[in-house]
Amino acid sequence: MLRSFFVFLRSIFCALVFACVYLCVLLGCGQADTVTSLREYNVHIVNPDYDGGLYDAHNNQYVIWGSDGVIATSTNGVSWQQYSGATAYTIRDVSVHENNMLAVGDSNTILESFDGGTSWQSAERSENSSDYLTALIRTNGDKLAAGTNGQLLLKPEGQPQWHPVGVATPAVKALIEFNNTLIASGDNGFLATSQNGYEWQVLETNLASSIGYLVSSSNHVVALAEQGDFLLFDEISQGWRLFDTKVQAPFSAAAFSENGSELVIAAQNGQIVCGDLVTNTWQPSAVTLDTVAHGVSSVIYNSANKTFLLSGHSGMFATSVDAGKTWQATRVNASYGVQHLLFNTNSGQLVTFGRGGELHLSSGVGQPWQTVQENLSGYYRLGKAFNNHWLALGTVGEVVTAGIESDAQLSNNITPAWQMHDVQYPNPNTPPFFRSLISLPNNHLLAAGPTGAIMKSEDYGKSWRPVLWTPFDNNEAFTQLIYNAFNNSVIAIEADGRFYISPNLGESWQSQPIQAPHRLWAGDVNPSNGVVVAVGQRGQIAVYNPANNNWAVQAIANIPDLYGSFYSASTQQFYLAGQSGSLIVGSAQGDNWQVVNTGTASALRNVSETPKGALIGFGGNQTILRKPPESSAWQIVNGGPDGELRSLHVHPQTGQLFVIGSHGLLFSSLDDGVTWERIQLHTQAGFRGFALAENNRFLATGERLVVVDMSANQ
Repeated sequence: MLRSFFVFLRSIFCALVFACVYLCVLLGCGQADTVTSLREYNVHIVNPDYDGGLYDAHNNQYVIWGSDGVIATSTNGVSWQQYSGATAYTIRDVSVHENNMLAVGDSNTILESFDGGTSWQSAERSENSSDYLTALIRTNGDKLAAGTNGQLLLKPEGQPQWHPVGVATPAVKALIEFNNTLIASGDNGFLATSQNGYEWQVLETNLASSIGYLVSSSNHVVALAEQGDFLLFDEISQGWRLFDTKVQAPFSAAAFSENGSELVIAAQNGQIVCGDLVTNTWQPSAVTLDTVAHGVSSVIYNSANKTFLLSGHSGMFATSVDAGKTWQATRVNASYGVQHLLFNTNSGQLVTFGRGGELHLSSGVGQPWQTVQENLSGYYRLGKAFNNHWLALGTVGEVVTAGIESDAQLSNNITPAWQMHDVQYPNPNTPPFFRSLISLPNNHLLAAGPTGAIMKSEDYGKSWRPVLWTPFDNNEAFTQLIYNAFNNSVIAIEADGRFYISPNLGESWQSQPIQAPHRLWAGDVNPSNGVVVAVGQRGQIAVYNPANNNWAVQAIANIPDLYGSFYSASTQQFYLAGQSGSLIVGSAQGDNWQVVNTGTASALRNVSETPKGALIGFGGNQTILRKPPESSAWQIVNGGPDGELRSLHVHPQTGQLFVIGSHGLLFSSLDDGVTWERIQLHTQAGFRGFALAENNRFLATGERLVVVDMSANQ
């Protein structure tokens, strides 16, 4: 139940650089290097949001697609080959004809495959930017892509170029071929037909709402509109009929029976319309799960046992043996995600898929379901690698793990599934917003976050128990845990100064509140003397002295918010980073603070250190600063138009540096931070965490979970 609750809760809970460079020149700082290359590795997006799919009978494979440019294929529903590379944007539609595939999506994305989806290449794009919503490969090989810019693109078979064709609608949302005739639908009741794709005849529909879906049988086409209306084309009469069903929601899915005599249309509120096309009779129906109506996302016809099947929101799966008049609904393995449905006409197998990489597999009757991948929707702020598994912690108390892929598994395209662990929190309705994760000398883990939770694990993150849990109404927000090797203690920083200290590696905690006028967010420790410096709003500083086991509050005048605190072992100084390029350096005792000229106005999130003693600062606008060991001056060595860099990590064997951040940003340096190149993660997701495994693979955590294999450079 707790796992289902987490998934449900998650469904409720996603010119400056040039001025900085100019300022650096005026101040004598180094000028920012321009990153001119992208390094490609094998990238696997663990938890994309899948929102479309088809069964490709020619290649006997499932094809699903969605966010982060992901297209995945499988012949058995268990092992999936994921393609993510030519775009970081959402794929909206895929069309298949024999071995040719066409995929379209946001931000001008058009991809082509000529080998059944094994490899993809970016197609030449039009001048006008568009979010492409629908794709079609005709039986004669012509390719069409259409979307939001009031035109569609046509690529005739055998020609290399795409040709723009104007259409009388702001957006084309669906394309099909019916008996050698093209049919397109879209906004403002748009419905049109064409024989060649260049010349279109617009039909009068008397609709103002968008027509978003087209579904066909051998003799009929149904066009589904947003306001409970649909149009039906009959091949015999060669005419369209408009039906006003009084359904109070947009239609979202439809399917014909195998012989085309029966039609089931479903809406986003669970209402159903059933049609007998032989007798021309229509009947309303509805589907509910636990007496609650849910939106329908997919309707298919199972020709093996002559039943209609549907799937939808809140993990709903339903079957009907009477052409949609009545439904038997169940939930797919306690899922609360949106489910889409595919049917393998050869094996009778069913696959459901949805947000957060969720995948389930079943026989044609829909029971029982085998979970291939649980729903991992959420924000995973923290990640860690162990000898045999990954660990990630989320912002609604999620704890997920997965085995680290071996070389043999990767060569056979086997990706271990991620497992969500049930954690018994004292109050399951208020799970912690995990903000900090540390390893202790005894290999135990501590994790903390709002509100008032500190958890401990003694088995590398697979099970957890609370060691401090304050009342929810106290609203205590733990933002960072710090292990102090000087006195073998752990300090928990709390935003409003309600600090705690543990003298026994987290087993018990003593309150150490301080009276600070502003909030405190982050800190670091000098391990040689045990001094801790915490920083926060408006230049607020708090310094812990183990000699008297007490805190002293300080403030530096005219300093904006400070975001990071770092102690450098090589310089034996504290560095405090913050807003507007602020950088302050102080002594090993946490005093004698001096402002450093960084030459940038971009916010700095923190400072870190390389194995050779160089200091690296990082923050907004892709800014990376470097101070060589032999110099006191800081140089800007990287910058960009947008995106914030949030944490630095060092490869323990090679010394390779990694800085990860928002907008899918990951930069790497092989020369101690002098030059940087971007590692392409093929996503626009924001990241905060980074974990490096011994087999040269790493995990990026944040809005997505991404596993990257650096051993195979593409």
